Amino acid sequence: MSASAYEALKPTDSAAHTKSVLDGIANAMPFTFSEEQRQTLVQGLLDDVRSPDKRIGQLNVATALNTVKMLGRQPSIASVIATKQNLELLASTMTNEDTQVAYNAMKVVANTLLLVLDNALDKWLATDGPVAAIRVLNSRSEPEPVFLASRILFLTTVKQTAFVKEAVETHGLQDILASSLLPTVELYIAGKQWGKDASIDLLKVCFNLLLHYPRLLDAANDPSAAPKAMGEGWNPRLEPLVVPILATFYRIPPANPPSAPLVAPLTHVVNSLINLPIKPYAAVWFNQQESDPSTSAVPAISTTAASPSSGPPSPSDTASAADAPAAPELVSTPKESNGLQRVLKLLPTMRTPISKGKERRNSKESSGRSMSPGSGRRSTSSRPSSPHSASQLSSVHSSPKQSSTPALSPPEGDVIKKAFELLEVVTAWYFPDALDPDDSSIRDRATKEDVQLDHLVSPLIVLLTRLAAGNEPARLRLREWLIPAHLDRTRPLEERPDTLGRCLRLLKSVYFQRVKETVGEFLFTICDSDATVLAGQVGYGNVAGYLFNRGLVAPPPPTSPTRDSPLPEGEINPITGMRVDPNEQPGASDMTDEEKEREAERLFVLFDRLERTGMGVQNPFRKAFEEGKIQYP
Repeated sequence: MSASAYEALKPTDSAAHTKSVLDGIANAMPFTFSEEQRQTLVQGLLDDVRSPDKRIGQLNVATALNTVKMLGRQPSIASVIATKQNLELLASTMTNEDTQVAYNAMKVVANTLLLVLDNALDKWLATDGPVAAIRVLNSRSEPEPVFLASRILFLTTVKQTAFVKEAVETHGLQDILASSLLPTVELYIAGKQWGKDASIDLLKVCFNLLLHYPRLLDAANDPSAAPKAMGEGWNPRLEPLVVPILATFYRIPPANPPSAPLVAPLTHVVNSLINLPIKPYAAVWFNQQESDPSTSAVPAISTTAASPSSGPPSPSDTASAADAPAAPELVSTPKESNGLQRVLKLLPTMRTPISKGKERRNSKESSGRSMSPGSGRRSTSSRPSSPHSASQLSSVHSSPKQSSTPALSPPEGDVIKKAFELLEVVTAWYFPDALDPDDSSIRDRATKEDVQLDHLVSPLIVLLTRLAAGNEPARLRLREWLIPAHLDRTRPLEERPDTLGRCLRLLKSVYFQRVKETVGEFLFTICDSDATVLAGQVGYGNVAGYLFNRGLVAPPPPTSPTRDSPLPEGEINPITGMRVDPNEQPGASDMTDEEKEREAERLFVLFDRLERTGMGVQNPFRKAFEEGKIQYP
């Protein structure tokens, strides 16, 4: 189909003929039109949408918008769409009585903002389009318009602009999101088309509001102040989002093998939860079940297997309560430590990103097709929608949807158990068995799944850290699950094929620095934010690098028991955290040459592991060998 066929169209042509020409242009091979021809066609089509009777007729407005969308999948063409005049046209068309016309207009807007956000956002904010998107979200409950309106609002609020404040304070967007979230998630769980995409983008908008609105207020009060880290800002106007987001976390299950367990939209729920305060809403977070530490029962969560449903530790992995770790004294940090601030500052840019490179790859015309609904941050699909009566699209309610969940009524669920079980299955999936986290197979798997483990796993660990820091019963439960009193200490803790072993191995990771730092803060927090307790629980050698980075460099001398960290019976090696059995540790004078050689190899490995923690300590065996003091036979 040539551009001349479009230019030859007349208003007297039949609707079928005009549609055939427009569809031919939309479905043409990528090399059919030059960039200049595409730009000319896009502007001509938008002019026709503005005045359809001059060429295409009213019946082909939806088809013309679909053609604009197909032609505009490159930034250079999207820039033509992103003029103030064209964006005003699309904004007014989003509430057209014809459902398909309205949907196609929203798709064009979403794609344009996605491709040329920096160029288009200010002009888009100057139109009525953002408010129109809020009105669509407020008046429709079908997953397709919810997805399209949410996608536009996500891109509209992705930056810290005055519209975020207007959306919250004037239009009540937080209330509309609160009433839309759970019904949309139910559609996703039921497998409805567009349900997943709508859930993801609703959560992205929630995240943007939770992140940017408190920062806008802070900036208004003190323009010179640095923005707070993610999770540190809050305003009670956002309170309607607390219960729906928490309930969504309970409702969405992790994916089952062979799929990765932590995927969207669950990842977006975790990111949003990090921004919700814990102490002011403890009754909601913990379902009023943990006001008294003595009433917080600890469910049997396995510390030996990947599956959280595998029950309590097996007898082979347990010892007596006397095998609990010692708590050698170390220079400790006050309970009001800045550990939580440290871990939150690891996520300063953890807003939902717009990956320009990926978008450009996905919008190449060589693809020859539009985007699928599950494509995440990609162009919107041209998949046709079911015909609906669209009178509601232009009907704007002055009040938001009524939420079916009473304000601050605690949802049913156990957030601590759910988050910890998710940590178990996620770490078991990406760091299986007792594998070194820096093993190339782990990075290969992440590449195959197109995920960045630092960005995927860290938010979940940050969430657990915030739960532990904000609630003492939560902290006690998490420590009992991860480092139980009956822990088997007859083998190196860092070699365990369970969640504790994976966490300790991640502390020495070179490739996953963000996961490494968040794991360290998590362990530190569940150990009372006390370096002495941490070193006593897992062995100083396992956390030496983390403590060194915190400025705590002294080795741990003996200490006395505390209420939360009683000393075990028997001797515990303060470096390894293992139980010392005198019957298995003969003195050097009683050892054969072969036993001495094995012991030397063991010490070499221990010093090498300590050297890898980043403390700046050199392995004395390696140093002696390099200086010629030790020679191999």
